[in-house]
This record gives sequence, structure tokens and C-alpha cells, in this order.
Amino acid sequence: MDETDTIPPATVAEIREWMTPIDAALTEAGVQAPDRVRAAAEIFVGHCILEIEGETKEKYYLRPWFRRLCGVVRGWYVEQYGASLNRPNEVLVGVCEIRGSLFEAHIPTSLGRPEEPGKTAWFVMPVDLQDGEDPSEWLVNPPNLTKFESQAKQEALDEVCAVGGWLRSIHHDIMTATIPDDEAQGLADNVLPYLQTAAQHLTHPYKPAIGLACWDAHQAVEQLLKLAARQHLGTHAWTHDLTRLFEQVRNQVNGVDEALLGVMPDAKRIVQMRAGEGRPVSRQDAYRLYRRALDLAAQCARALSRNLEMRNSSFLIRKAPWA
Repeated sequence: MDETDTIPPATVAEIREWMTPIDAALTEAGVQAPDRVRAAAEIFVGHCILEIEGETKEKYYLRPWFRRLCGVVRGWYVEQYGASLNRPNEVLVGVCEIRGSLFEAHIPTSLGRPEEPGKTAWFVMPVDLQDGEDPSEWLVNPPNLTKFESQAKQEALDEVCAVGGWLRSIHHDIMTATIPDDEAQGLADNVLPYLQTAAQHLTHPYKPAIGLACWDAHQAVEQLLKLAARQHLGTHAWTHDLTRLFEQVRNQVNGVDEALLGVMPDAKRIVQMRAGEGRPVSRQDAYRLYRRALDLAAQCARALSRNLEMRNSSFLIRKAPWA
């Protein structure tokens, strides 16, 4: 039996009646659909429930009645919003070259492993391939790897793992980096979106934007070097020249491959690529630049200052009482 069946129909009707004005307030506040069920239930508790006979509102989120209330609220929202209430799993979007073709890859940022079914689960924050993961499942519209010869298949999976590992490492190391000011936060927030759009530009099935892919991949490294400068110097150079940006923080960061940095386009050339000017760039050349940028971005992100490490950390989480 649904828990909402234990609530008198008249009470259910009253709760549902309140949802229209509450949802209007959430719309005005810009709350996104997946976040509205819990938010609406909390507003109802705070503003509509005056007292509960034989119960209390203290620590309401642990009370059985709040779980039943959430069930009623969710029922109303499912009718109104349907599948838009479902929040997709967070993934890092990359691109991998296999047999000369480029394939988009979606790499999970976290993993869930049930401990006690329905009660507890492990939440894992990976920076590399974890036990039980199949990297071929990260590929979007993948080739039939089962028909590849063993060496070719392993090379393809190694490439997927390399790209996935770089992206996961960047994600973690930005998340745990110290952020000294609002501009530094903006730089940090830009890195993964730049890498995502670079991958999507390269894998567009009809109109790949090769120059923009190069620019976006280059920007990811640029943002990280500028972030490092703001961490250590409080400012950064206003340039697209990666070598110059690195010179600013040479004495403060470790582990950045200067030789790899030296083969990235200079400021003039990367602006030409963005504009579609100068010598043409092939998709394969752009992928090689993207791959170098990923490697460098991972190095730069790892070199950032931080007060916290959570690489491959696992947390045992109890299921929320209202879920």
C-alpha cells in the first residue's frame, strides 16, 4: 500500500491545493524542477502546518509523517512535471579516438555501491577506473568492441580509460582546490564546460566545429593556469599565451610538463583557429590538441593548492528518511 493512502483524503486534497501557490513561488525563485518536491514540502511544513496533534515539527525531516507528506507532494509534481523531475546522473563529457573515428564518452563523476539494500550505500568519488567498471559503457554509440582483435580492443579501452582518468582527476582537483576570490571561482567553473564543448564540437555528426574545439580545449588549460596565479599571486596575466601564463607561476606549481606546454598553439595561432583563419586544422589534429590539453589540464589541476584530498574516497551514506 502507498504510504499516502494512510493520509485522509481531505488532508491530501488540502495539501495538493497548496501546491499551486507554492510552486508559483518556486518558479519565481528559479528553483529547478528536480529540486522542487523537497523544497515544496519544506515550505508547506514551515508555512502551512501550525501544529501536529501528538507530534512535533522539530527535526521534521526524520519524522514518518514528513515522508508521507513528501509522497503527496511528489504525486502532485509528477502529474505536473513528469519526467523533468528526474535529475540525470552527473557525467563528464569527453571524446576518444578509436580506429580513426571519434566517439563521445560520458564518464560518471561518482559511483554508488549498495551496502544494505534500501538502507545504506557507498558513495565513491573516483579519479580513475574502479573495480567493476567497464569503460566501454562510457562510450556513446560505441563500435562493436567484441569484434575487435584483442590488441585493438585493449588499445581502444586504454584510450577511453586515459580520457576518463584525466577528466575525473580534473574534476576532483578543481573541486578540492582553494578558491581565493570570485574571479578564481569563475575560472574554476569554466574548465570542465570548456572541455565538454570541445568534445561535443569534435563529435558533432553533421557540423563539427574544429577551430572552436581547439579553442575550448586550449581555454581549459588557460583557465587553470590563471587560477593557479590567483591562488599564489592574487592576480593573473591577461593573455592567451600558455607559456607566459606558466612563467607567472613556475616557482609555485610542480608537475607541469613544459615540453608538452611548448607544443600547444601560441596566442596568435589559437585565436586564428577559433576564427577559422590560417592553415586548416583536421579533425585528427584537433583531437591530438584536445588530448594534449586534457593531459596538461590534469597536471595543472593537480598542481593547484588545496586543503582537502578526496581522491577515490568512499563514504557510507544512509538513505534519507523522506525518500
